[in-house]
Amino acid sequence: MSKRLLAILLAAVMIIALSSACSQGGGQSAGSQGASAEQDPAGSSSDSGAAAEPEAKAPELPFVELNIYMMGEVGEDMDQFYEIFDEWTRRDLNCTVRFKHANTWIDYAAKYNLMLTADDTIDMCFAANWIDFYAYAKKDAFEDITDMLPAYAPKIWQNYPRERFNGATVNGKIYAVPQNWTNYHGENFVYREDLRKKYNLPEMAMDWNIIENYIKTVLENEDIPFAVTYQYTNPVNLFLTIDLSTKYDGLPREAVGMRSERGTKNTILYYEDPKYVDFAKRMKEWCDMGFWSKSILATADSTDHTDLFAEGLIFVVTNSHLDRLQGIPEKILKDGIDMEVGLVPHASVSGKFYHTHTAQDLTVIPNGSKNPERALMVLDKLIMDKEYYDLTQYGILGLNYELDENGSVSHINIDTTAHRFDLCLWAMRNEDLAYPVTRLWEGRTAYEKEHFPKLEYDPFDGFAVDLNDVQTEHTALTQVLTEYGDPIQWGLVADPVEAVETLKQRMKEAGIDRFKAEIDRQISEYFDSRN
Repeated sequence: MSKRLLAILLAAVMIIALSSACSQGGGQSAGSQGASAEQDPAGSSSDSGAAAEPEAKAPELPFVELNIYMMGEVGEDMDQFYEIFDEWTRRDLNCTVRFKHANTWIDYAAKYNLMLTADDTIDMCFAANWIDFYAYAKKDAFEDITDMLPAYAPKIWQNYPRERFNGATVNGKIYAVPQNWTNYHGENFVYREDLRKKYNLPEMAMDWNIIENYIKTVLENEDIPFAVTYQYTNPVNLFLTIDLSTKYDGLPREAVGMRSERGTKNTILYYEDPKYVDFAKRMKEWCDMGFWSKSILATADSTDHTDLFAEGLIFVVTNSHLDRLQGIPEKILKDGIDMEVGLVPHASVSGKFYHTHTAQDLTVIPNGSKNPERALMVLDKLIMDKEYYDLTQYGILGLNYELDENGSVSHINIDTTAHRFDLCLWAMRNEDLAYPVTRLWEGRTAYEKEHFPKLEYDPFDGFAVDLNDVQTEHTALTQVLTEYGDPIQWGLVADPVEAVETLKQRMKEAGIDRFKAEIDRQISEYFDSRN
């Protein structure tokens, strides 16, 4: 610890000077991309008005080579990219940086684990809750950057609201840097608005009777086989929203079968709520009315819901987050299809609109990194410096992207096959520096204007379930919900009341009481730690 503190003290003055020097912009980099200095006032928007310090020379820092490990596949034109990027990083931080990609989306988690446990050449990498950020952090797989942030990433530290670090904090220590990006954490009900208008149906809402009347009317009058398909719809989410969300919030998916009473440490098992039986009965009725195929659980549907919707094969998706559903209206508008898409946020029932969880997209420094301080200095540039941000997020101006008359990123005149640029750095996005996006679907813009001002932080942003002591129960309970819960939510049971009782009994046999007691203990501990 003393070594780290000494390093921080030695670097503090130099970093402040570097931060100030970076904010001057220099003007030379904009020309390297083919942009004018007027388009690229590097760093000026995040300078906080501090007085300029004497400029520190990059050669005063020992030269290092850094590696950043990302998921996905690298884009094109990397040689030209590195010609520019290397010049900047040598000039500003006396280092070079290489982006290494997993080149896979399928077995990324396995490769990620191997990288963390066996590769000591990685200095930064992507992290997220869905690849076990919290579990890795608790095992000290990542560098504790709590004390390092103010010294080595001063612009991030000065410009981020402190709440943004809550979900990156484990046991009081900050282990990651989140993206600076506003988005909505939650699902939406998606449907064909043109068909609602055609049959003069009531305005769509998260209401059982309104949804049922809409689906029934469309199926009776349109040549569409089914309302939904299995892969992109989960009817139990309707129950959790319509019947429970005014009082209860969701928990991480590992908390099998559980919901949290808002504002308290109390939890429930959602399938034990009396309304769950009514839900089971309604799903049985919907199945019998042909809202979906009775062989839906045996259907291996690999077709994207965007294509299914655009081709008129379905007209409802009960739960889709904003980024995923955006593809539906975008494709419809791009292809000139005569169709209108509508959506209703699940949060319209509770009125609770939550920020996307912090741990959805993070950048971490593996504990084996030989250059954690320099890595943070680079990250400060990538997120907070305009010239670095443009190059790493969009590529080379004129080659990988253009700016239209509105100042928005455009690829109309770009050969996106030969010059597709993508470093997969969405965990390093910064909405304060990003160019505006021109969208075909104006509905998203309207949605954001209406609902984003309501956003608040989820009380469970930062809570992670530790399964170490209940892994056996978790596995068994997950299997029970699949085997007995899925048929209930799809109405594929002969007697819904009996099926619910069977589900309760099987969950008890699988160890739900012990499991819930342990998760309740963790929730109580979490609430106490967050005061």
